[in-house]
Amino acid sequence: VQTCALPIWGEVLVISNRRRGGLILCNPYCCQFMGPGSVVGGDLDSACHKLIPIGKFSLSTPRDQAELYRAYLIRRQWILNTRHLTEILNPTERAQQLLNQLENYFSPEVIRRVSTEDLASIVGVFPSTMLKVLNK
Repeated sequence: VQTCALPIWGEVLVISNRRRGGLILCNPYCCQFMGPGSVVGGDLDSACHKLIPIGKFSLSTPRDQAELYRAYLIRRQWILNTRHLTEILNPTERAQQLLNQLENYFSPEVIRRVSTEDLASIVGVFPSTMLKVLNK
């Protein structure tokens, strides 16, 4: 997986929900997955140092306030989904549940292109745990 440049500082964009694509936002201490329909950029992601596009990814400028509002709600939902995963006590189960969730949108081949370190950082497990789950 190639990382992409960060054209999002100061600009608020929306991940297209017409395509099966998303972004992994890499921050200094963790990564976040944002799926289709999410808002990214602006002050929300000022600490982001790397973006990893997944799938058929595209960004657009929100057409109006209503679209921007929906995009913030969708981003909140993606964050809550991840939070629910991180509440699973067993790290192997946490890693498996993340992969299950991602496989709803992406093929296993697309997911395998993302580094185990970045995937593991989304749900707070060791890369070795994520690798073990990936190789099942």
